[in-house]
Amino acid sequence: MNESVKFITSPKGEYLKKITKLWCKTFGDDEAFVSSIIASKSYAGTVCAENNGELIGMAHLIKLENKSRAYYLYAVATAAEHRGKGIFLHIKTYRLA
Repeated sequence: MNESVKFITSPKGEYLKKITKLWCKTFGDDEAFVSSIIASKSYAGTVCAENNGELIGMAHLIKLENKSRAYYLYAVATAAEHRGKGIFLHIKTYRLA
């Protein structure tokens, strides 16, 4: 397994497709809802965990109003086939610069 974690501030193209697919599969929301969250002014980015180019986990950061560097995690998901393997541990310990 070749896992990596990265922070995507403005997902586009193939990354946006991967995020949307995992979100819809995990939570049952439609693509329009996912797009509305990512397009919102509160959206700060997504911490993504990958394995050999496959998106296997994610957590979205939403900026708290009236706070300069305060965020909460939203729509935290791990692909079903990768659950129980500590993927979220990698995501939650990722340091943002």
